Amino acid sequence: RSTSALSASSSRWQVIVESTTFQSCITVLILTNCITLGMQAHDQITQGLGPTLRFIVEAIEHIITFLFVCETLLRLKAYGCRGFGMKSSDARANLFDAGLVIVTGAIPMWVIPLVYWNSGGVTHSDKINVLTIFRAIRIARLVRLFHRVPMFREAWMLIRGLSESSRTLFWTCIVILFVTYVFAIFGLVMMVGQLQDAQRQVTDPEEIATIDRLLEMLAGLDRLMYTLVQVLTMDSFHSFMREILPYVPWSW
Repeated sequence: RSTSALSASSSRWQVIVESTTFQSCITVLILTNCITLGMQAHDQITQGLGPTLRFIVEAIEHIITFLFVCETLLRLKAYGCRGFGMKSSDARANLFDAGLVIVTGAIPMWVIPLVYWNSGGVTHSDKINVLTIFRAIRIARLVRLFHRVPMFREAWMLIRGLSESSRTLFWTCIVILFVTYVFAIFGLVMMVGQLQDAQRQVTDPEEIATIDRLLEMLAGLDRLMYTLVQVLTMDSFHSFMREILPYVPWSW
């Protein structure tokens, strides 16, 4: 009887955590958390929030962290320890979320400041903020919500298409890298060599400065590969190509 009562209790909690209302609330929390993280990152560099708004954002951060901890405890109550493991995709997602809540939420916001306070030290907020920023990874959980809510069907189709084409995109990047690498070797031997010869021959200071600027972009395998990617994407490459043509006419 006690076993059946426990099973019924777990089923009720599972209905709660799997409901659309619960998922929608968590979605709002995740999006709000990403907004506050962006505001904190912006304020860390610019100091532009002001003391009042900074206090409000920090208070919201603590509230959201508390709610995330409550969410993790509710899932633990609903699924038990077996719901946080590697046996299924949902269990892996729950384990990943719990790890983010603990490692990048509760520990840097509550545990570490409390330890420093008890020891009389001062917290290194910059290092703690680095851990806190990783909570933005939780926005990946919205993918599961897209799958479950009919309103997001088109968004789910787009995400599914991207995931199914990821292998093709990966090999496309590999082929581009290989082609760029090969042409960079040819460019170093043929084109950069001519520019270095021209640099030794010219005497005009403006021409010397121009060739020096070109060699900064081309003299080196990594530099030339980066420049070739810029040419491949047609990212304002005409400016330096016009400067190369007087010294290497066939480079076009």
